Amino acid sequence: MQANLMVLVGKQKGREIPLPETLFIIGRDPLCHLRPHSSLVSRRHCAIARWGGRVLIRDLKSANGTFLNNKRIGQQIEIQHGDILDVGDISFAFQIERSQTEAVLELREDAVQWLMDDSGDSEVLDPGVSTMMFDVSELAAAAEKADEAPKPANEKDKPKGSKSLSAGKYMKDYLGS
Repeated sequence: MQANLMVLVGKQKGREIPLPETLFIIGRDPLCHLRPHSSLVSRRHCAIARWGGRVLIRDLKSANGTFLNNKRIGQQIEIQHGDILDVGDISFAFQIERSQTEAVLELREDAVQWLMDDSGDSEVLDPGVSTMMFDVSELAAAAEKADEAPKPANEKDKPKGSKSLSAGKYMKDYLGS
């Protein structure tokens, strides 16, 4: 399946934006895939997902709303070829081409439930914790010393990974499920 957004207004009118085979986020946040310079667009405005031969869209609790074919969306909606997406003051047309042999899979709500559940062995990412700035030159010196240190003899002696984040909880909060 090929899926694109075509810009319908402004300097970029006619430009096609290919959608990846996973998640595509529109918003002003630096981590979003498409970052319109408009005060009418929220930091994380909406998410477009390609899943099981379908294209889906969900509003991410944006202040001004996400509109599909002039109707405000409140939950996840399946996109069809030619649908019009309005995000702030920007409009896009969906261009979706499916091959004749491509199967559209049934979407089950429990298919990714394991991603949404809280892990019992990890802590939740706390969005209220602020970021700290410090001089990284000390880290470079410590890293050099660590490279010179003897390596563990076997796999059991290697340090375990961090248990301070829960991607499932973060994804659940982010998608508003």
